Amino acid sequence: MPSQHVGDIQTDINRIKQDQTYLFVDRNFQDSIIEYFQFLRREAILCDVTLRIGSLKFSCHRNILGVASPYFRSLFIDNESGRFIKHVDLPQEIERSTMEALLGYMYGGRIFINIGNAIDIFKAAIFFKLQSLIEECSYVLASFLTPDNCLKVQEISLTHGQEKLHQRCHRFLCENFVKVAETSQFLELHQDELESILSNSDICTTGEQQVFDSLVRWTDYDRKDRGIHFAKLLQHVRLALLPPSILMEHVERQQLVQRSPTAKEMVLEALRFNSAQDENIRKTLSSPRTLPRTYSTLVDVILFVGGKGRNPEEGRLTFCYEPIGNQWYTLAPLKTQLFDHSVASVDGFVYACAGSVEGQASLLLQDMVQCYDPHHNYWDYVNSMQEPRAKSAAAEHDKLLYVSGGIINGSQGNSFEVYNPISDKWQSLSPPTIPRSRHAMVATETHIYVIGGEGQGIEPEISMERYDPAVNLWSFVLPMNCGKVGACVVEVEGKIYVMGGYNGYTTLRQCEVYDVQTHQWNMAKDMTEFRQDAEAVVLNTKIYVIGGRDYKGERELYSLECFDILTGEWTRLTSVPIAREGFRCVSCRVSRDHLAPLKLK
Repeated sequence: MPSQHVGDIQTDINRIKQDQTYLFVDRNFQDSIIEYFQFLRREAILCDVTLRIGSLKFSCHRNILGVASPYFRSLFIDNESGRFIKHVDLPQEIERSTMEALLGYMYGGRIFINIGNAIDIFKAAIFFKLQSLIEECSYVLASFLTPDNCLKVQEISLTHGQEKLHQRCHRFLCENFVKVAETSQFLELHQDELESILSNSDICTTGEQQVFDSLVRWTDYDRKDRGIHFAKLLQHVRLALLPPSILMEHVERQQLVQRSPTAKEMVLEALRFNSAQDENIRKTLSSPRTLPRTYSTLVDVILFVGGKGRNPEEGRLTFCYEPIGNQWYTLAPLKTQLFDHSVASVDGFVYACAGSVEGQASLLLQDMVQCYDPHHNYWDYVNSMQEPRAKSAAAEHDKLLYVSGGIINGSQGNSFEVYNPISDKWQSLSPPTIPRSRHAMVATETHIYVIGGEGQGIEPEISMERYDPAVNLWSFVLPMNCGKVGACVVEVEGKIYVMGGYNGYTTLRQCEVYDVQTHQWNMAKDMTEFRQDAEAVVLNTKIYVIGGRDYKGERELYSLECFDILTGEWTRLTSVPIAREGFRCVSCRVSRDHLAPLKLK
């Protein structure tokens, strides 16, 4: 049988050659077909099945529904008698507007989602088994979480097995407990659900009195039926964390406490614990009710991830620096050693992306991604990137993880990927104009910037490109004063600080500042040391720059210096106590309970 085309395929008619086959792609065809399908449904032309929700009727086409939805596929296509089905009755709770929106999606792949309809569309998408829409709704719901809806979304996610969304709801509830406890949804909780919340050590309050008051409010909402559960639920309130004055004047005088001997005994227990001066006596009185909640133990640290140690096992060590106490600690080790990787923090979790390992003849590029959970102090793998890469850059924007460039297939890559933690999936996006590696990347409130790096030319890149996630487009902005490879970058209050790097001739210690409002560059005070390939993080309006390589680019640096934005001055602080080449740094919050003193060998 003769070939259908000769030579290579060319899609640009202006570049066609005699030995090539021209592939014509009609860009308007798909849109016109979709629009006509919608027209046929609206006018009930050639429809062969009717969907019914009570008295509501929707005329549709079996073949389109069967292709779009696994639910209808099993009904019309996989079922031998499917072609004879004329009517399909659907659940009464699906509203007309939701069904119209879902049909529009199944016919054309487009749907409008907002905070008002997201839950209804999510539930309907689960019923019709529309996986892509389920994942998108999960992300939208996670983005739209409020104190008023988080309990409802959490219940739906648990019922329908959406674990990632359920975890996000749980964290939101813990971080916003006080506001959630003021909502009507909170008052509707079942006692078992409330018990699960009150017993959680991660809920954040300004004091345990707020936890006690929320329990009283929930009980008073239906005191007749809920009063018998008060004492059982009170055991999850950490009364011992309250001052004696609050215990006696506020808690003990509460009518619910006065009527329960068990509750009164718990108040006395808390008073005895507070009055005990001897440490041994306090230990004998200790119980889960005397333990502080996690929020009171949280501390901001600079996390050191990966790099080359003296051996692979040492390279897995994760350690951190706590600036306030000027102390070094260890945390849970990585799953595997990382080098030439990138790191970023997303919604409190730390992600270490890609990198390289040493092979027999060359470096082997990696696509794996490890995630650190600071709440439970452990690393785990998440879904791998679409392309293996090293020396890339990562940044967080709107609770999504973006990774750009790096070394891909032996040269500077122009790949740009985004990771959604809710769906655990990577997606390719429109790439920057210039391929880059050893570049810097940072996100502002509205955009993502890639800066400098090794590009296609001999000299380091001087350009800066800006990505708009809303429209998936890149544009150039005003370039730096000079090209830079291996610069480090942070964003603080609408200003992008680019520090150090290599300009093709020497290592720099200058600090350039780009104002995203005025689109102008200015110079800040130079760092105390020349650095390339250093790391930079922000904590409490201070910029910390760590490590890198020296003036000649030959010697590893382990010093740490700090820039105070208020005073405009750099201060040399301390040095990294472990010899580690190529570590990456990110700021995060961890519990002091997870911190173990760093022991130097």
